[in-house]
Amino acid sequence: MKPFVLFLLLLLPTASAWAQALYAPPANKPRVAAAFTATPPVIDGKLDEAAWASATSAGRFTQQDPDQGAPVHFATDVRLLYDARGLYLAAICHDTIKRHQLRAPDLRRDFTLFDHDFLLICLDGFRDERNAMTFAINPYGAQRDVLIFDATLADVEWDGLWQVRTQRTDSGWVAECAIPWETLRYAPKPATGDYAWGLNITRLRRASNEKSTWAPVPRALSPVRMDYAGLLTGLNPPAPGLNLRVQPFALAAAEKGADGSRRSSVKVGGEVKWALTPETVLDLTVNTDFAQADADRKINNLSRFSVLFPERRQFFLENASLFSPGLTPRASSLRIMPFFSRAIGLNADGQPLPFDGGARLVHRSATRNFGALLVRQRATDAEPANMYYVGRYSQNVGAQHKIGGLLTVRQQGPGADEVTPGYTSFTGAADGFFRLGTKVSLSTMASATGASRSGLRGVAAYSDLRYDANHLSMWWAEAVVTRQYSPESGFVGRRDVVATLPGFYLILRGKSWLPGWLRSYEPGIHNEYYHQASTGRLLESSNRFFLFDGITQRGGSLRYYLNRVYQQLDEPFRPLGLVIAPGRYTYYSHNVEASSDASRRLSYAAVLSSGGYYNGWLNSVSLTVKLAPNPHFFLQPSYLLNDFRGVGTETTTRRVALYGLESRLALNPRVQLSGFYQRNSIDASQVVNLRFAWEYRPLSFLYLVLNEQGYRSTTGEPVTERGLIGKVSYLKQF
Repeated sequence: MKPFVLFLLLLLPTASAWAQALYAPPANKPRVAAAFTATPPVIDGKLDEAAWASATSAGRFTQQDPDQGAPVHFATDVRLLYDARGLYLAAICHDTIKRHQLRAPDLRRDFTLFDHDFLLICLDGFRDERNAMTFAINPYGAQRDVLIFDATLADVEWDGLWQVRTQRTDSGWVAECAIPWETLRYAPKPATGDYAWGLNITRLRRASNEKSTWAPVPRALSPVRMDYAGLLTGLNPPAPGLNLRVQPFALAAAEKGADGSRRSSVKVGGEVKWALTPETVLDLTVNTDFAQADADRKINNLSRFSVLFPERRQFFLENASLFSPGLTPRASSLRIMPFFSRAIGLNADGQPLPFDGGARLVHRSATRNFGALLVRQRATDAEPANMYYVGRYSQNVGAQHKIGGLLTVRQQGPGADEVTPGYTSFTGAADGFFRLGTKVSLSTMASATGASRSGLRGVAAYSDLRYDANHLSMWWAEAVVTRQYSPESGFVGRRDVVATLPGFYLILRGKSWLPGWLRSYEPGIHNEYYHQASTGRLLESSNRFFLFDGITQRGGSLRYYLNRVYQQLDEPFRPLGLVIAPGRYTYYSHNVEASSDASRRLSYAAVLSSGGYYNGWLNSVSLTVKLAPNPHFFLQPSYLLNDFRGVGTETTTRRVALYGLESRLALNPRVQLSGFYQRNSIDASQVVNLRFAWEYRPLSFLYLVLNEQGYRSTTGEPVTERGLIGKVSYLKQF
């Protein structure tokens, strides 16, 4: 590690010079006034009402990328109105390409932002310069909404109630949207004094990858950094009212089991969302169901550690960032999460367990955030009943710092055999986030676990120091997890370990020696060192040397890195049916990653790896191709091959392939049919998931879902499980 530290020290004087382009938030912020309208505009994307013509234009945008601070090549004209119902925004995104050349690969709700042309609206109703409600629109009217906290945490699955329509012409595209006051969170207007919200608007023109913002933001920072936002004035919003949202559902299901048995069921339940105040929201769920949630994708795991599958259930995804202090670094095997909602309501195989219901209370303000979560998991023939309690508090300190704490309690009932006793376990954590300047930030956490039975008492801690500037990013993270640290309502990637994770990469742009097709060249070194906490022995290390890492002008990427791996195995390891003996292993691999412009009609992402794997050799190929001839349809086949040569105690040569196919057919952003298929050659298993979704009114849905799994039984016989689900929900906002 010494040469690496010396290299960093030599870079610091250069980094200081490069960082001059990263400026502090300006004292004089741009302003725009929203105009009152007595007649609300018709949301159709046409902007033919007189109120739009008389509203004040927000003014010019400037480039954030590629030429920070330069004038834009294509103007964006934004205007705002309001009335007693809500806030209205219209944007004319000028362009010269034909309407069919606008980039929008699909019409999904919560679309992948940087694959599209988009307009992003960021609103800070409390003007705390830390948090934002964001609303994104693509040229075909697809919507994406996210809650942002300190520009570092995001609730990506929050769905606000708002309306948007767009029009496309050969001179650009037009967006018109209406956001009800009930959807927005804001401070009441004082009797006297200045009243303004934080506002920034970002536009990405994907054909040239020009990103521009209304209030200028340095290229190295996210446009959701609200300390750089401008001000929205002229508003006179109503005092918060009842603001109650009720969403009942009804569901019917038919299932065929592995043994050929058939059963059907009917279920009703629902959710209530009540904004008690602009800062405090109460969510209640009864007889909870997640039938519409996407199924997990299959993964062939080559590491010695558990795979962290993402949470896909709406009730847990909303406000997840508040309840999730923890470390999820670049090191995929090291994750320290005192609370992770997938520990609730899913068994070890990822199959859902029934819920009686739950409640969540969340408060967010300019000074503090707190939340409480209560969930009851119903008992089954194989699983005991469980009660989960989660409490979270965080305090904003100064302009950009935050400290907080978390406590989870799990009460597990006695086993179904009436012999296994129940017990109670807990996890506590204290964390902090400190912005030590425009370019430097520090994240820290310490956590402990305990229980009424032995074997679950342990501690974990981490610190992560980062430096981000326009031309250099550096980080140094340290973490420790003891052997008995067991967050039973959370997730931990590995135990009995001390981890050291230093790294950096340069960001070189505008150099005469760069070829014209390359926007940036970002070489760097990413290091991971894992020592055993109880003995101090080095268990594993990885040194990735990124000799070429480039971003193309069209938004693709090309990367090559050499990876040196050291492994100390103390017990046999069995990846994909192979057996690797205990011992010390050092090996190298060559890795190439390439992706094309994901906004085009035909795009790809490929990963090639060749090199050592313990005592043998491993060649891996991963290829995903997306065909999106228009926003209404895409087809995405994928292929992953692991080719083992002379691996394990029996020097096995074997090929394992994972095939996948995803597709989506969209009549419009509100009526869509999607599906995916996977087949794994190692056990001939396959998965099929088809889902029809119709948003027949804002946030009211009709779903039809088909799930099918096929595999071989222990006797080698083919087995199929199948389920068909119909679900309808209705949202009413008071």
